[in-house]
Amino acid sequence: MLFSDLRGFTSISEKLQPEQVTEMLREYLTEMTRIVFKHGGTVDKYIGDCVMALYNVPFEDPEHAVKAVRTGLEFQERTLAAAARWEAKYGVVIRNGVGINTGEAIVGTLGSEQRLEYTAIGDTVNLAARLESITKDYGASIIISESTYEHVKALFPTRALGAVTVKGKTRPVEIYAVLPSDIRKHTRAVLDAAATLTAGGRVCEVRTRDISEGGLALDGVPDEWTVGSRIQIRLEGGELPNPIVAEGTIVWRRGSGAGVTFTALDAESAPAVAEIIGRG
Repeated sequence: MLFSDLRGFTSISEKLQPEQVTEMLREYLTEMTRIVFKHGGTVDKYIGDCVMALYNVPFEDPEHAVKAVRTGLEFQERTLAAAARWEAKYGVVIRNGVGINTGEAIVGTLGSEQRLEYTAIGDTVNLAARLESITKDYGASIIISESTYEHVKALFPTRALGAVTVKGKTRPVEIYAVLPSDIRKHTRAVLDAAATLTAGGRVCEVRTRDISEGGLALDGVPDEWTVGSRIQIRLEGGELPNPIVAEGTIVWRRGSGAGVTFTALDAESAPAVAEIIGRG
């Protein structure tokens, strides 16, 4: 079971004309649907910009969990490509979140006497939707449940995120982030600039190593800011044409060094990041 959603699409919709929103959504959903079909999934429904997809139905597929994760990874790649076009055309920045869960569900033609549809319902569906909804909170593009993790852990790099409490469950559920096979696949550029980090009321001055569309590497980060810490970032000075303002999550630590994935990038900062990367 897979749920995918565009982060911040509601606020984006408020900035654009209805015709522009329709064009974006049609392009996005067409591409995401193609990817679902490519990996043997079934599109259950669209809920605005959300895609709900099923695997292992109506025909059994022993690799259903693997194919769902592959779908999520390709979603990320294609969304980044679309985001570059939309940013150039409309000046908006988008990202994609995916939640995947594996388990039993009630699947069939369900509904009322007036309207029926082929769909799935149950706790498995609810948890998949919940996982997608917390991707931004954890600074992860793809979050999977423990049951999915057991099917795919030997095939994809993952990072344990701990446990999350889900409505209707008596015990917390262990969850994991799925990482790209090359975590540094985005084009990166060396950047030496001052960075002001804020977390939990503490402010720290550090230096940058390099930057990409997806995040940056830093030096001089306090030891107590561990993997999973959420921080606010402001870069300025040095080679920067304009300040860069973002929010992010620390995804790795090596000594005083840290890698940060952007969870939010100020709209006016995105062109500055693109300019730096373009200069190489």
